Amino acid sequence: IEYLLEDLVQSWNVRGFGARLCEQDTGTSLINHLTWCDNIWLISDSAEKLQNMIHELTGCIPSGGFRWKPSSLQVMAGVDAATCDVCSFVCIDTDGAYLPFKAVTKMACLGERIDQQGSTTSSVTYRMSKGEGNLWMNSSAFFGPAPPAEKLAEWCRGPRASAIFGCISWHLMADILQDLWTWELRWLRRCLKSKRKPG
Repeated sequence: IEYLLEDLVQSWNVRGFGARLCEQDTGTSLINHLTWCDNIWLISDSAEKLQNMIHELTGCIPSGGFRWKPSSLQVMAGVDAATCDVCSFVCIDTDGAYLPFKAVTKMACLGERIDQQGSTTSSVTYRMSKGEGNLWMNSSAFFGPAPPAEKLAEWCRGPRASAIFGCISWHLMADILQDLWTWELRWLRRCLKSKRKPG
């Protein structure tokens, strides 16, 4: 994907298409896309520029043998959501069909879930659900007769590692840490069949 987009991204950079990491920054910290496997996220501080980027990307992807996946076409406005008509974004498929984008308030991105305010709570809640999914996939290891030490080791390798994936981007305030500790202790008590002590 990156090789396919190389010339297009260079053109976006020259024209200033994207968004800066800091409003006061006029340097090189312009970001306009993210990629993972065959997933592409476009980032822009202007609805008009974003539609241009979608249009130009539409003309680029067929050369790599790719097509749009209609169910994955999503658009999310940031802090200026009220001033952005997110329902107007469309792309054109290889057969000429117009494909609309679905407006969302939360979006999965590289293992995280981001929302319009960039709230850490959204990401933490999402990752905790992934941790629980990992636990239930290996439920026999956690709810079976294994010794506590083995369960704790498996917990650290599985659910806990899944839950804190991507945490380098989190703003770890006291309430976020409390939510994580409460979540972890609740599941460990269930796995170890331990009762909560009063006080």
